[in-house]
Amino acid sequence: MVSSRHHVLPGPGGASRAQWIHQRLWKHCEHLIQRITFGQEKYCVAQSRTVGSIESLLLITEWHPRALHFPPENDGWDSALAPSVDDTYGSAKRSEDTHLIRWREEVFEPAKRSDRMSWMLLGLATTLAHELGVFDNPEEEELDSDGLRPSSVLLTSKLRIRRLLFVYVNQLASRLGCTSLLSQTASQSIAYTPDRSESLDNAEKDRQALITLWIEITKLLKTAREMFFPSKSFTRQLLKSGRYLNFLEHFQPLLAQWHTSFQKYHGDGLSQACRQMLLIDYQYVRMYINSVAIQALVERMSNREGPDTELDYDFLEVENSQDYKYVQEVTDASRQILQTTVTLAEEGILRYSPVRVFLRITSASVFLLKAISLGARNYDLQKSLGILDQCIQALRSSTLDDIHLSSRFGMLIDRHVKRFRRNFRVQSRLSTGLHAPEKSFQWNESSSDGALLSRPGDQSDMLVGQFNDIYGMPTQVDGSIPIDDWLAQPFDPSIAPFGMGTYQSASGFEMDSLDFLWNMTR
Repeated sequence: MVSSRHHVLPGPGGASRAQWIHQRLWKHCEHLIQRITFGQEKYCVAQSRTVGSIESLLLITEWHPRALHFPPENDGWDSALAPSVDDTYGSAKRSEDTHLIRWREEVFEPAKRSDRMSWMLLGLATTLAHELGVFDNPEEEELDSDGLRPSSVLLTSKLRIRRLLFVYVNQLASRLGCTSLLSQTASQSIAYTPDRSESLDNAEKDRQALITLWIEITKLLKTAREMFFPSKSFTRQLLKSGRYLNFLEHFQPLLAQWHTSFQKYHGDGLSQACRQMLLIDYQYVRMYINSVAIQALVERMSNREGPDTELDYDFLEVENSQDYKYVQEVTDASRQILQTTVTLAEEGILRYSPVRVFLRITSASVFLLKAISLGARNYDLQKSLGILDQCIQALRSSTLDDIHLSSRFGMLIDRHVKRFRRNFRVQSRLSTGLHAPEKSFQWNESSSDGALLSRPGDQSDMLVGQFNDIYGMPTQVDGSIPIDDWLAQPFDPSIAPFGMGTYQSASGFEMDSLDFLWNMTR
């Protein structure tokens, strides 16, 4: 079923035949899931309540069927899942902004449907795992009808599945802001790892080592959510008191330690793509943890009294240098995710990646835009936007089909990033520490090197190098702004990564996640 969606059959009508086969296979999988749900087990060799069924459910949470994005056949017509249909006849004209409507229909709703289906399937997989004794200790395994204990192959499969369930459940729970489906006892059993290295082949050893690294980074994500977001009131008090800085400092050596362990691991049985996807998860956790500093800065600026509400150089680099250090961690982690995306696309792997990877890419794009909105030097800003442009192209060129999240997000964000560039304000700093007059600039979209031009209405459409000459700033050979210059977007409280109400989801694509972008590009 999964493969049939990713491959087009050769010959005339190959795409249509592949979709038909995919739909037939999905209907059969749907029937098997229904049998598991209602306990309709057959008394024959072909059983459905098995360890293999748990693995199958996990596969569906990673690679979705096309049917996810369409209403059930017996529901008739559901216009809510057909965004191109104009259903405003006979009703009041929509007052919602067009940008918000597109974001909801092309990114938010598909992502939420994905999360809802995955959450339900994970619940079913977890329930079946408890029934089959996946979380029991091997020494407590009951004897079968012949008086024999389960084979080492079955025990190895159960060990792998319970470790995978820990990763899948806790990562999705953190993204949704939900309580974990695993009990405390089941979670503790994950730590029990019997030594079976002698009975495992090299490929299985590599898989177990990879899952161990995956579990460790998932534990960091789970701990971070529990420390920063146990409740909205606690998070507000944590940010107000400044104690979040101690928490952020606590996580830095843990993240570095994990990365060191990853670099020491050289599994010959695993592809480079597996390692890259694990690195995406690591960079995502790094981005998520450090983005708390952005939340603190935005709320601090929002509560500032007086007319000065600009996120200028002094506010970030001088008054809040410790916070801005973590903001730069967010920027770097986001860029690493997007750069890995470009690499996967160049290798022809991105279109076969699991849904989890595309959701990480979407989140990284949003977090990167919010981080650079605070302010950055010209070189870092152009680097971030350049990587974002490459990632957009990678998403658009690696689309699976016309309803896949990658193509929808790539096309939507591409329309607005160009206008997003135009709203940066240039604030120069002289060697004496004084500020040169502030001016607004835009990127020259017709220029291949992305040169900056002043806004229409200024003295002329002069290059930034000329602006530097006028105000006594040193001009670079390539005409770019000196490294001391600072560019930032006009301050908007909606750049807070978790919302001003400190919403505890870690996805990055909530309904209001790009309000700041829509406000700037109207």
